[in-house]
Amino acid sequence: MWLQNMKVKLIVLGILIVLILIIVLSICKGFNC
Repeated sequence: MWLQNMKVKLIVLGILIVLILIIVLSICKGFNC
């Protein structure tokens, strides 16, 4: 159960990181901020 909970948290964390990256890239139009 603990491992399953950890996996869910990692998936949520990964989705959040991807969303933040997409937002930053859409604002900066690439990596040259």
